[in-house]
Amino acid sequence: MKNLLFFLIALMLLGGCAMKRSNPLDPVENDILVPNEVIGIDVSHSQSDEISITWVSQDDADGYYIYRCMSIDGYYALLADGTINDGQSDSFIDDSIIPGNWYYYKMSAFVEIDGRRLEGWRSGPKTW
Repeated sequence: MKNLLFFLIALMLLGGCAMKRSNPLDPVENDILVPNEVIGIDVSHSQSDEISITWVSQDDADGYYIYRCMSIDGYYALLADGTINDGQSDSFIDDSIIPGNWYYYKMSAFVEIDGRRLEGWRSGPKTW
């Protein structure tokens, strides 16, 4: 009985691997260029109640995501207004901070394909 169960599980796994991919955002199957990691990120404390973030814009990006956390190794949540739908943008002001707290940021670029977004690599954490 165990041999039959093992055989069926192996057959399902191998059969699943042989299936044709149909994900329209699959970069391997569809020759899609995933955006590069965002570089040149600079985070500065411009005023007591806001943080300024600048970066080098990418020609192949349709926009950017900005994530924030209050610890370097915690959960980075996408900022509600941190989706920048312009790939040529190179700055963002976070005015939803509480003065006196430390904030860490990560960024990623995305491309839009058929109304869906493919996110590139997230940057390492940045703080001021």
